[in-house]
Amino acid sequence: AMTGQESANLVKTFDEQIGLTGAILSKADGDSRGGAALSMKAVTGKPIKFVSNGEKMGDIEPFYPDRMASRILGMGDVLTLVEKAEDAFKEEEVERLQSRIMSAKFDFNDFLEQMKMMNRMGAVGKTM
Repeated sequence: AMTGQESANLVKTFDEQIGLTGAILSKADGDSRGGAALSMKAVTGKPIKFVSNGEKMGDIEPFYPDRMASRILGMGDVLTLVEKAEDAFKEEEVERLQSRIMSAKFDFNDFLEQMKMMNRMGAVGKTM
């Protein structure tokens, strides 16, 4: 509750001093993410445009309210997970591995390649 209130006060001050057009919600992987998001929108009337689940620039992504609601309710963010998988996996690699699995030729090298593809997706815990 305190984080939501503090974010509301901070956003209100920024909006009064410089006039915001939107907000970026950072550290959205914590428990207070919903309160902060609601407070920011309620106090300023301005939309949240981006959200960050980490501390690096690559962790910033567009804000989708329905996805945030799914995360808050503990249902995970399946759409973002699918988008990350599409970015991380090359279709040719997936088809080749699938063919090797179906023909019973899948080995540890294939498994290693599959794990490297999973690693390119980043932390799944930030999405779910």
